[in-house]
Amino acid sequence: MMDRPEETLREYLRMTKKTVLDKDLDKFPRVHIVVGNEACDLDSCVSALIYAYYIQTSEERQAKSRVDRFTIPLLNIPQEDFTLKSEVRFALKKQGIDESCLIFLDEVQLLPLASKVDFTLVDHHVPTGKLAQMKAVTEIVDHHPFQQQHPDALYLKNVKKRTIEAVGSCATLIAEKVLGWLTDKGALTLLYETIILDTVNFSPSAKKATAKDVDMADKLEAKLGKSGLKASRADILAQLNDAKSDVGSLSTAQLLRKDVKMLSSAAGTVMVSSLPILVKDYFNDEKRQQELRQLTQLAVVLGVSIKSKNISRDLLVYAADANLLSKVSGGLLRSTNPPLSLATSEAAFRPSNENFRYYSQTNVAASRKQILPLLADILGEAASASPPKSPFTSEGTSAFTGANSGTVTPPNSYIGQSFLQHDTHAIFAGVNRKMQQELETTGRGQKEEAEMGSSRTPNEPFTPSNTFVDESARILMRGKFQDNNELQSKVERLKLQREGASASGSAQSSRHPSAINDDREGAVFHMDDETDSNQRKE
Repeated sequence: MMDRPEETLREYLRMTKKTVLDKDLDKFPRVHIVVGNEACDLDSCVSALIYAYYIQTSEERQAKSRVDRFTIPLLNIPQEDFTLKSEVRFALKKQGIDESCLIFLDEVQLLPLASKVDFTLVDHHVPTGKLAQMKAVTEIVDHHPFQQQHPDALYLKNVKKRTIEAVGSCATLIAEKVLGWLTDKGALTLLYETIILDTVNFSPSAKKATAKDVDMADKLEAKLGKSGLKASRADILAQLNDAKSDVGSLSTAQLLRKDVKMLSSAAGTVMVSSLPILVKDYFNDEKRQQELRQLTQLAVVLGVSIKSKNISRDLLVYAADANLLSKVSGGLLRSTNPPLSLATSEAAFRPSNENFRYYSQTNVAASRKQILPLLADILGEAASASPPKSPFTSEGTSAFTGANSGTVTPPNSYIGQSFLQHDTHAIFAGVNRKMQQELETTGRGQKEEAEMGSSRTPNEPFTPSNTFVDESARILMRGKFQDNNELQSKVERLKLQREGASASGSAQSSRHPSAINDDREGAVFHMDDETDSNQRKE
């Protein structure tokens, strides 16, 4: 038994961050990483931090000597994206936790750890993005349901411990596991506030809360006691929503990247962004609409406003192709599963051209979790059955191979087989790096180009189709746009110089009604029955 006093959550996080920065992970026989999903919202972040804290501290309690496995929490975003997570920063700051305590995706070198690392996934159940190639998943804690016929169900059979239950917040499932052990007031508060935010303070109209969410929130409240409760539930929700909606300092690109899913379909890549404000309150502006057009050929932007327990939603569809615009907007209007109850409103939104369709959404219970699979049905599956490859990661290399061979992305854990999710952080944050490297090459002159040759090596980045940089070289410059014509001219000059170099050189409920218990430890699955496998659920 450890003689030293038990660490607080903040002390544990500082210790793990120092261990990573000092490159001391190689001193441990085994390394265990608890990681949330790529959205890195409050639920995903808090679940990862507190469950890692629980695992490490409880193992130290039980060990008679130093533990062989060192557990760290990992935020599944590059450090530069943390500034976009306003509600996460707000909630953590109240508990004395800042960026210096946190470990980000681009701070951990996974390749040297490949032989001794294993993972726990929280708030998702399929590894994606930079971590898509990891095989050693030993535990899953998630509240997103999946269909029984989904191929990922087979993948999950290899995971020893699985808790997948359709509750309102993953923090509810974490609280259920750690509540009997947890004493740190900051950790208890973070779990409590996350459940309130995710369930919209148990709002009936949101239809997110289950009996288990209510029960865990009540137990956390009781354990915190009157002295530990600094605000009412209503005030907590209002404060977190205010922090989440504080987007005044963000550019259009940063706002869209704050909570985005990139999806592959037969029609190409679709950018589906969720905003913490109504679409009409931001995009009813010609300049901002133009900035959206510069980012992508096809986008669906979802807006939400929460005032007390009153929820409002709206939706914007943009497509450069008129036929595609008609197909997407018509499919959403006709949807009955779920019915979105969309209505046009010319007074509320004035499009800058005919490529936009705006709707208010009366069915406020239908969030992105329902709209994503609906878009899959409308647009159809991608032509290739293979997952799309991205040459971009936060560091420009694959997490495990160290080569620029492209990140293989499995089916999205929320929405089923119809979609494949791109490495979204890589696309948004990496496009600028790639284009800058391309443009800098121009200044080296044709002599260096001829010496280097025009043939690409297997490790040299390439541009796949349907990314933001194909065709018209649309570029996201870390949230700042340059004149598109100027960029296109530079790219064209670059191409001409390379062609010249090539010519002279080388050639070129508390439980889901259909929940089933798994025979493995701690596992609860929620697979839709065959009769209602197409039903969309939160």
